[in-house]
Amino acid sequence: MRPIIATTSMLLGLCAPSLGADSPDPWRELAAERDAYRKNLVEVRAEYGGAYRLPAVDFFLFGMGGREKFVYAHGELRHALSGKVVRSWHAAEAFLYLLEAQQ
Repeated sequence: MRPIIATTSMLLGLCAPSLGADSPDPWRELAAERDAYRKNLVEVRAEYGGAYRLPAVDFFLFGMGGREKFVYAHGELRHALSGKVVRSWHAAEAFLYLLEAQQ
C-alpha cells in the first residue's frame, strides 16, 4: 500500500467519522474506524519500517517562513541547506534567549 493512500485513508477516518443522527450504534462505528486506522498503521510500518529513536542532539534552528534557515550546534552557525559554516564561536555553553518576534 502506498503511504499517501494509507495516510489519506487514516486522516479521512479520523477527520470525518461517519456518525449520523440515525446511526444505530455510534460507538461500534467508531471502533470499526479505529480498527481500520490501526490496520493501515501496521501495513505502513511493515512496508516502511517502524519507529526509530532519535539521538539526543542539542541544536537551535533559526528562520521562519521565506527567510534563510540556519542551524546552530557546538559553537557553529551553519546554513541549513548547504551546511556551510557562516560563523563559529568558542562556546563553553549555549543558551538561547527569546525576544518577542519583531516584524
